[in-house]
Amino acid sequence: MQNKIDIKGVKLNTIGTFLNNPEAGLSKNKLILVTNSSLIYGTFVDQNKLIIDTENAELALHKVALEAAKNISLKKPEATINNSVSIVLKDVTIMPLSAPSVKINLQTLSLFSDQILGYTYGSLSEDQ
Repeated sequence: MQNKIDIKGVKLNTIGTFLNNPEAGLSKNKLILVTNSSLIYGTFVDQNKLIIDTENAELALHKVALEAAKNISLKKPEATINNSVSIVLKDVTIMPLSAPSVKINLQTLSLFSDQILGYTYGSLSEDQ
């Protein structure tokens, strides 16, 4: 299988990195992702800056999974069937489109880019 670039994943990672840059003046904004069933609102986590430590065990698990996936896909690229990028968020709120008054809060979430329909950034009206 030929290596492919997940353009949606590249765009999301670029936007997230920009939002996390204090010099950009957008640090109060969070990434808002739209899926088939919900709005997902959270702080982007740069996976390249994740470290494996016990203080951030929830985020460390994402790093371990990312490294394992990379290692397997490098060793057996012909066996790789899904090379979608995953986006890691922290301090996540999920709002189901079918029940927007319901809020599901999570410490972290890894979302595969093929599940994302669109994105924006900002804050939800309840947070303002």
